[in-house]
Amino acid sequence: MSLPREEISVELGADTPDHSRTDHPFNRSRHDSLASSRFSSRLSRRSSVRDEVQSLDEFLRKQRVIRYMQEERERAERSKLLREEHDFWVEFRDRERAERLKYMTEQEIVELLQREADEATRENSPADRFHLRATEDTLRRRHITADVQRGEEDAVLARLKGEVQVDGIRLAAEQETSVMVEVMTVAERTRRVCIESQQREEDLTAKCKQLMTELEEARASATRAQRYQRRAEDDLAREQENSQKEKAAAAASKEANEKLSKELAEVREQLAASEAERKKAEAATAQAVREATRKEKELTSLRKRNDELAAQQASQTAAAKDEKQRASPFQEELRAYRDALEKEQAVRSRAETELAALREQAKVLEAKVAAASAPDPKQVADNMRKLKAVADDARKAQADLVKERQARESAEAAAVEARDALAKEQAAREKAEKEAQRALAASSVPALQMQEAVLDRKKLAEAEKKLEEMRRARNRDAAEKTALKREMQKVKRDLEDESTARAQFEQLASQAVSADDRVPRREVDQLRRELHISQEQCDAARRDTVACQQNAAREIASLKAWCERLQQQHRMQQQLLQSDEEFTPRTATPTPHSRTPRSVRRRIPQDLASDQRQAEEKAASDQRIRELEAHVTRLQADLHRSKDQESKAVAEAEQARKAPKATAATSMRDSWKAFPGPSERGAAVEQEAKERAMLQRLDALERERAEAERKYDDLVVAHRHSEAARCEAELQVSVQRAEIEQRRKEEPQSYTSALRNYETARSEPISATADESTSALEERIKELERHLTEERAAREAAERRAEGLQKLCAAPGTDAKSAAQVAEANVSSSGAGATGRTRKAKGGCC
Repeated sequence: MSLPREEISVELGADTPDHSRTDHPFNRSRHDSLASSRFSSRLSRRSSVRDEVQSLDEFLRKQRVIRYMQEERERAERSKLLREEHDFWVEFRDRERAERLKYMTEQEIVELLQREADEATRENSPADRFHLRATEDTLRRRHITADVQRGEEDAVLARLKGEVQVDGIRLAAEQETSVMVEVMTVAERTRRVCIESQQREEDLTAKCKQLMTELEEARASATRAQRYQRRAEDDLAREQENSQKEKAAAAASKEANEKLSKELAEVREQLAASEAERKKAEAATAQAVREATRKEKELTSLRKRNDELAAQQASQTAAAKDEKQRASPFQEELRAYRDALEKEQAVRSRAETELAALREQAKVLEAKVAAASAPDPKQVADNMRKLKAVADDARKAQADLVKERQARESAEAAAVEARDALAKEQAAREKAEKEAQRALAASSVPALQMQEAVLDRKKLAEAEKKLEEMRRARNRDAAEKTALKREMQKVKRDLEDESTARAQFEQLASQAVSADDRVPRREVDQLRRELHISQEQCDAARRDTVACQQNAAREIASLKAWCERLQQQHRMQQQLLQSDEEFTPRTATPTPHSRTPRSVRRRIPQDLASDQRQAEEKAASDQRIRELEAHVTRLQADLHRSKDQESKAVAEAEQARKAPKATAATSMRDSWKAFPGPSERGAAVEQEAKERAMLQRLDALERERAEAERKYDDLVVAHRHSEAARCEAELQVSVQRAEIEQRRKEEPQSYTSALRNYETARSEPISATADESTSALEERIKELERHLTEERAAREAAERRAEGLQKLCAAPGTDAKSAAQVAEANVSSSGAGATGRTRKAKGGCC
């Protein structure tokens, strides 16, 4: 049965015969006769002369050969391109089909395979119909030739035999041929039916094999799903535990944030209070300046009054009888000077005790800062530098105190000398009084009394000079004492502000670190792994896209190079044609028996023919270039579509990872229902139940994972808020430090000058009014002595506490927090005592 197919293919695939190349009467090619002299380039077999017709015929034959070869080459190139395009399209369809199968469910895969099978059957049915039609045509032609042969045989038999025999033979032959035709048609139908049944059987076996493989894959996916389910249950339990831990951590972080907000409010209140205190201090300084001016005015008035009193005293010293009355005020003035000196000593001792207390406070703050900033070496170095500066200031203050003590001792010595001088003067005065009484009684020695009165005046002037020098020394000591006290207070405030700021910063940092540590590390690692996997997928997709772009660029470059080669070849062929037309000899006239057609034998203008050929070849090359450009654009569009499909595939993969795989269960149920067996129905029901439970668990796991992600986002937001609060606190601490430094730079100069004026203005009226209020001065001296004893006791207690704190800080096992608490308690107690004492002193002075 293969012979008719071959004949039909030959008959159908045969091209239309070219009549220009054939011999018309016999339908035979001229080139088949190799010994024909008529179609050679000679006049005869023995002739060596060629006429014009033979030359033209040979030229045309060469042109036909060239054109035929060119057509064959173009056809080969075209078939090669079509084959490559077909291979590329098939490969692209295979890749697309593989990518689609990756993201399709079982039901969709079965439907796709069924559609492909239907398409194959539809494509095969026209081929079968064509084959059947060709077979029937072949049989019909055979019948026609058999009829023709029978007609000839009938004609021959009619001449040999009679008409009766011819009719009998004809009828027998017709019956035999009809039987043969029926047998052949039945055989052909049975053959077709067998072929179709075999093809169907092969298709069904292939489908069965494919379904069996799909069934095995479904079973494997079911086992994987069970394994994933167990893993998901474990992950769910772990996530629940982590969620509980996260809830506890969130509650703790919330409490910590509330606590920090409260502390921040307290710090802001403290800052407001410190600002109010600063304003109060400025107002107090202004009041002190105003008070100093007022006291200066009072001092001038008192000086005037003192001058008046001196004038009165000078007028009263003229008489000897007033000597006793004049000696008693001098004694009172000496007593007042003694009281003032004792008060100055008490004030100086109180300044020493305050300085010692401040030094102890500085040491305590130094230990506290060292204990608070031990972990950071930079902070330790900074604190050590500050503490060294404080220690240097303390040493300077101690040296100043030593100097002040020496000055005080010298002043005390001078006071003792003045006291001795006054005692001597008093004794001399008493002696003079007795002598004056004796003189008055005797009324004989007025000249001696006058001399003694002059001596008494000189001694009184010397005592006043010494007293003025003692006043100036006392004023200087008071000014230095106040300056030292102010500096120590500033140092104390700075250290307190720095310690509070550092404690707040460390608390914020510890809370931020603890909040960061409370984030579940497992979730962070899992999210990082997922991010890494997604980045790898994106990199792979990007690499595929780059590879596709590079392949498209290479293909475009190869196509452009091929177009260039075609154009070059076209130009070379044009040059060859021109050279052939120029150098082909034309030496004879055409012969009348040439078989060349008249249209070809007519002389064609050379320029017109060459232009026409060039135009045709140019049009063909332009058409080919347009086709190649269209192919390149199609490739680019395919590349863009592949990119879009890759992005869609990535998005679908993400959705498929998150969404429950319900379609897999339906496809598996359909695959089980496609070939249900007696033992598989129960397993199918059980499998469906398991899959339903697995889907429910997967939904629950997805919800839990979404909840965990939301909680993680909340924790991240809380951590960011705590970081912002910590940065705000650090900014406030830096602002406080800057304000402290600015205040430290600006306050000493203005306050020192104002307070010096204030102390001088405050001390001068006291000395000026000593002549008027001796009883008040005596009371003040006693109170200052009492304060002096209290200050000495407080200084000794502060020194003992400082030694105890130094030993406590030097001990290796001592807790820094307890030491700081003890130091703060001591400082607060000493500070309270000092403030109380200063209030008492102020109350006594004013």
